[in-house]
Amino acid sequence: MNIYATDLKTRFQEGRVVRVMAMGDSLTAGTGGTSGWRSPLKRIMSAWGYSNWEYVGSQTSNPDDLGEYVRDWRHEGYGGNTVAQLTSIVRARVATFRPDLIILVAGTNSPPGQDRAGARADFNAWFSEAFADETLRVLSVSRPPQKSSENWLVDSVMEPVVQGHKDAVRDQQNLGRAVVYAGSHDLLRVGWSNLWYLPSDNTHFNRIGYARLAGVMARALVGEPCGATVGAAMGSTVLAAVASDQDFPFGATVAKSVTSDAVRVLTWRGETVDIPTTWPAHTPWPVPIVRVMSTGTTLTGPLILSTFAPGALF
Repeated sequence: MNIYATDLKTRFQEGRVVRVMAMGDSLTAGTGGTSGWRSPLKRIMSAWGYSNWEYVGSQTSNPDDLGEYVRDWRHEGYGGNTVAQLTSIVRARVATFRPDLIILVAGTNSPPGQDRAGARADFNAWFSEAFADETLRVLSVSRPPQKSSENWLVDSVMEPVVQGHKDAVRDQQNLGRAVVYAGSHDLLRVGWSNLWYLPSDNTHFNRIGYARLAGVMARALVGEPCGATVGAAMGSTVLAAVASDQDFPFGATVAKSVTSDAVRVLTWRGETVDIPTTWPAHTPWPVPIVRVMSTGTTLTGPLILSTFAPGALF
C-alpha cells in the first residue's frame, strides 16, 4: 500500500497544500537543538517534488531550520509520552487541525516489559481515536533501535512492542484504513552506527541519525523519488549462497535465477517478505530490498542484485 496512490498525490501535483501532523514523543519534538526528523523529512520530500505541505499542531518547540513561518514549526511531539498518552489527545488534535496525514513515531516509552498483545491493543486504541476522521492517512513508524554500550542488537525488551505495532497496522489495513508501516527498528539496523546518536544518549539521534530516520519515512510514503533521482543504480552483485545475512545499506533490486528457489528479504519499508517459489526467474522483485536473510533462503542458483549508490536517503 502506498499513501500517495491516494488523493494526497493529486493534491501535491495540483499544488494544493497538504497538512501533515507530526505526532510522537521526544524523537518528534526534537532534542539536542534539532527539530528531530521533521526538518530532514521535509527537505527530502521537497527534493522529490513534494514541497507543498505544511506541518500542523499545537506545539512550536525546537523549530531548528524549518523555516521562517510559524506553521513550519508546528507538531504534536511530547517528550516521554507513551502510545496511551498520545491516544488521549489524538482525536481532539485531528478535530482542531484537520490534518491530511499523520506521521506517528511512537513506542519508545512503552511500559517496560509490555508484551506483544498489550502493544497491539495500545496502537489499535490510538488508531481508533485517530480514525474518527475516516479520510485521514497515517504513516506509522516503529521505534528506532537504541544505542547500547554492550550490544545494541539485543534490544530484546522492546521487540514485543515492535511486533505488536506491526500487528496493529495489519489490523487497520484489514479494516480498509489508509495506514502504511515504516519499520525503522529493522531498517536502521542495516549499516547501523553509534555515530548517529547524541554522545551521552542511548535513545536520541543527532542530525545524521534523524536524517536516516527521515529517509526511512520518505521511502515508506512514496516508494520511490518523484522528480529527483536518489540512489541511482551502482552495479551488480551475484550471490551464489547466503550463509549469513547479506546487507545492502543503500538498497537493491533482487531477482532469482531459478524460479523454485526460496528467498527471504527485508524490504526498505521494514517488512520481512518471502519471495514465492513461483516468482519467475530473472524478474526483479518489485519492492527494493536492504537485506537477504540466510534463514528462509535456499538457493540452487545465484541471486542477481542491482545495488544502488548512496543518495539523499542514506
